[in-house]
Amino acid sequence: MRFKTGDRVQMMWKRSKGFPNMQPVSGVVVAVGFNRGQKPRMQVCLESGDHVLQDIEYDRDAWVVFKHI
Repeated sequence: MRFKTGDRVQMMWKRSKGFPNMQPVSGVVVAVGFNRGQKPRMQVCLESGDHVLQDIEYDRDAWVVFKHI
């Protein structure tokens, strides 16, 4: 899935990682980085004001997933 700066996204917790049924959190992508030799990453500013740095590629070890709103 492709994300770009300004996209509205929703962060959802993975049940497979042991999280109970938690409410999704909305946010906005504020930065996307593609550094040579590293996985592409994005920075998301959540409604609460917190920032999350997440690998864009699917990662089985990730605790959350992001989807477009």
